[in-house]
Amino acid sequence: MGRPQTVRPDPVTAIAIINRDLVLAELRKGKRLSDIAPMLGLDSIESISKALKRDPEYREALEDSFEVRIDKAEDQIQAAPEMVDVSRARAYHDAIKWRAGVEVAERWSQKQTINQTVTHRYEIDVSDVARRIASLMQADAASQLPQSSMEITDAVIVEDQGNT
Repeated sequence: MGRPQTVRPDPVTAIAIINRDLVLAELRKGKRLSDIAPMLGLDSIESISKALKRDPEYREALEDSFEVRIDKAEDQIQAAPEMVDVSRARAYHDAIKWRAGVEVAERWSQKQTINQTVTHRYEIDVSDVARRIASLMQADAASQLPQSSMEITDAVIVEDQGNT
């Protein structure tokens, strides 16, 4: 029998995990993963997102990042002195909103509400129901119902309690 194998994480993934708190703090400031990766000596953002994707705080930090970035883009639109600057800022804002809707869909995607009314129609042969009720009542002659007489007429059950 050989020695058990040790599973070692990818060094790039390990860097992301070790620097988790820094990544989350920078995201909350509105930084993008492509801005954070070089700070950690990484060439790609995939290792960060792969390492932290199941971390609930990572998802929250992504939401915060998009909120900060969308707010900044709105400020740029309002502060734009010229129409060309307004157009550029609006395009930037739209790009951030779109990306936020894709990456954090549960918070930032456009939601649609659909109201639907469904009507069900059932057709019941009342005479069959009346016959079935009558046969059940006959089969349960020893039931705890008070002494009474019943009459089934045109699927209407008339009970006579003897109160005449």
